[in-house]
Amino acid sequence: MTVSHALDRVIVAGGVRTRVREAGRGQAVLLIHGFADTLGTWWRALPVLARRYRCIAYDLHGCGASEKGPGAYEVAALGDQAVGVLDALGVERAHVVGHSLGAKVALAAAALAPERVRSLVLEAPPAFAMELPWELRLLTAPLLGELIAACATPWTTRMATRRAFLRMVHPQSRTWSEERRQRLPIYDDDPRAVVTGWMHLARGIALHREHPLEERYASIDAPALLITGESDPNVPSSQAERLARALPHARLVRYARAGHVPHAECDQDFAADLLRFFDQQERAQGSEVPRGG
Repeated sequence: MTVSHALDRVIVAGGVRTRVREAGRGQAVLLIHGFADTLGTWWRALPVLARRYRCIAYDLHGCGASEKGPGAYEVAALGDQAVGVLDALGVERAHVVGHSLGAKVALAAAALAPERVRSLVLEAPPAFAMELPWELRLLTAPLLGELIAACATPWTTRMATRRAFLRMVHPQSRTWSEERRQRLPIYDDDPRAVVTGWMHLARGIALHREHPLEERYASIDAPALLITGESDPNVPSSQAERLARALPHARLVRYARAGHVPHAECDQDFAADLLRFFDQQERAQGSEVPRGG
């Protein structure tokens, strides 16, 4: 499978109907997006990484084209979905990249199935209990979340997505070209189902509460690269700093001109840092014959 021939399909992962996208060959890299996003967020990073690695991106439970109905949305269940993606695609071990909520999911996968994780890249990680952005507080409120979902329209979801993005990025990223703006997730097909999925997900992950998996971070032996934007209004850099102290083999990188989405705001630096990190791990761990690669 070449870089220019990315393949989308639907699989069952951790009991969840899940959309995945694959491109490239080699050791596997699993890409996990953040809250209310989709696998499309990796549109700049995936082609670059896929020149040397087998890239697998997927939609989290409740997001994109994955299942959105009632179900298990707790962090541990999302970790099971990530491992289930690897199982369904015949991947024994992978470098796991997670953005925002996806970083929390990556940590869960590494804690629950450490033998499946070659390394971790954790971008803007909400690793510990934290105050929620106001959008999440609204969706988690009883009855109010259902009301917001029931009133959702293509226009309101589009507006909310764009406003949220502009609020959480560095000021220089707000002047993006229209090409990049068109890559923001736009939800026209069934906005009520989309927002309902976000509601289930926000309630399940409960980022404002401590999670038992947080106690297991110190036992995660995988090498980890932590990336934080110095202007991130959603996840304070103190989260990444604390996580860097908790993980046994972690290195923290700060992007001076980035907010909450370094992989989109500083895409060239982000891809270069990941390739450098993965190559280092491959040399250190020795090259394995990739299963299903």
